[in-house]
Amino acid sequence: GRVLDVDPEDVLGATLADVVDEVASVLEATRPTNVRLSVSAESGLYAYTHRGFLASAIFNLALNACEAMPRGGELVLATRHCVEPPRGLISIGSELSPPLIDIAVRDEGDGIDETVLDRLFQPMFSTKEHQDGHGYGLYMVQGVIQRTGAGLVVESRPQQGTTMHLLLKEVKRS
Repeated sequence: GRVLDVDPEDVLGATLADVVDEVASVLEATRPTNVRLSVSAESGLYAYTHRGFLASAIFNLALNACEAMPRGGELVLATRHCVEPPRGLISIGSELSPPLIDIAVRDEGDGIDETVLDRLFQPMFSTKEHQDGHGYGLYMVQGVIQRTGAGLVVESRPQQGTTMHLLLKEVKRS
């Protein structure tokens, strides 16, 4: 995996809250009417990542979350500083040490069946009955994670929804 070799100043000139807000405004316009969007972003967080890649990853995770709730529900985008990385059923990408930023994308869907976890990030894999999507969303997210040195932890319980934790190394600004 290739990690970006650039100065964080060049990579993300805005706070993560700004990136999450941008994604949220697009989601607000495109989300199903039965899905409520809730955003909470801790201010002043900076990470070593690529703004466009990050926005794409958050958007793809959020689209998956919307699709996991055909009966509707709440989609939560929450960004926070975290000292201890969350634990989940599966994790991909880098095992990062604190300080970290956790961008959590949470849905109220049916959860992810444990039998499909090992295929979750494969291209063209979809759990949708009618194959509405192309099965590239999580595959693209995995690519972003590998290219930027990020991590992803998947938390899911049957009938209790799923939280995808996109983990980034926090950069302290003076």
